[in-house]
Amino acid sequence: MPQKPGSEGSDTSKTPMTSTDASRIQSAADRNPSSKTNTEGFKERAQAAAAHNQNSQVGEFDYTAAKSINECRN
Repeated sequence: MPQKPGSEGSDTSKTPMTSTDASRIQSAADRNPSSKTNTEGFKERAQAAAAHNQNSQVGEFDYTAAKSINECRN
């Protein structure tokens, strides 16, 4: 599957998580319950980041799922 523009390498802060991205991650995790995506809470962080980004004001910081839940709450 092709990567999203800006998702190459480890600098994930350039592409904000969208609800479509989070949905795709959750679907993949649900198909494989023993995957790291499912067992390490990544799908929940993706959903939280997408919800924050959808509700954020223009000019606010966009959270990515690469950050921990505690970092997103600050």
